[in-house]
Amino acid sequence: MDNIIFLNHKEKACGVYQYGYRSGKILQKSTNYNFIYVEVETQAEFANAVNLHKPIGIIYNYHPATMPWLGYHGMNMFPSIKHYGLYHEGGVPDSKQFNYILYVDSTHNDIGTSFGIPRPLFETSYPNIKNNIPVISSFGFGFEHKGFEKIVKIVNNQFDEAIIKLHISKSFYADRDGNRSAAVISRCHNEIKKPGIKLITTNNFLTDDDLLAFLAASTVNIFLYDNIEQFACGLSSVIDYALSVNVPLAISKSNMFRHIKDGQPSMCVEDRSLTEIIQSGNQTTDFYKDLWSHNNFVKKYEMIINQTK
Repeated sequence: MDNIIFLNHKEKACGVYQYGYRSGKILQKSTNYNFIYVEVETQAEFANAVNLHKPIGIIYNYHPATMPWLGYHGMNMFPSIKHYGLYHEGGVPDSKQFNYILYVDSTHNDIGTSFGIPRPLFETSYPNIKNNIPVISSFGFGFEHKGFEKIVKIVNNQFDEAIIKLHISKSFYADRDGNRSAAVISRCHNEIKKPGIKLITTNNFLTDDDLLAFLAASTVNIFLYDNIEQFACGLSSVIDYALSVNVPLAISKSNMFRHIKDGQPSMCVEDRSLTEIIQSGNQTTDFYKDLWSHNNFVKKYEMIINQTK
């Protein structure tokens, strides 16, 4: 089989890295191409990997903050190889860096040299847990637009007794000293208004297995991001984790959730209460889990390679 390199950076405390790691591992299930997952941090490491594996194509899990060394080196150094750039967010993709742009946005329509990519979910089999008291969970890096305080407010408004579990970790690239996440956690604790509402916060960086187990133990998982479409933000990867466990999901109508916010019955807190969303079970989430199965994920990449190699 022909080799395809899937290129990622090395710093794990990063949403772009986690997206790339999941994607690269899923693609290794292909029976038509040999997808090789490689992590590099320098131009020299990149060149060594290409010379070692001799691929017909390279997929770059690209973001300017995580691959500052790349520039135009890929296209210039290896002009006979096809170069596919995964585009996450912000600005306009540079056609001089890549032959083809792979949008990390399942809502993007394939056109010309650009393609939309399904979401890289996990395949899990965690058992359903019945909680005597509603357990309402969320996670993510401690950024202000992610609405963690709004989660505490909505639970206060809609429940007299509940446990809120927030796993808020610091980002290597945007919150290395942890000041932003610490401030968010403090504001969340200040929002508790009822004695029956308990808030548990953690901030250590979890492995994928630990994070999925954390979500699987919930009554509902909830994400209430602000709507910041004017900044050309990509889709949020937290949804990939939440869809991978058999737990109801509640979201805001943020543009970062545009790939699932029209699902029915609605998962949006603007449309329905948390109790109503919980009572609907997994009707909506199951639809997206089937749509973005590992089989469908691999097939889309294989189709792109077939059309462009």
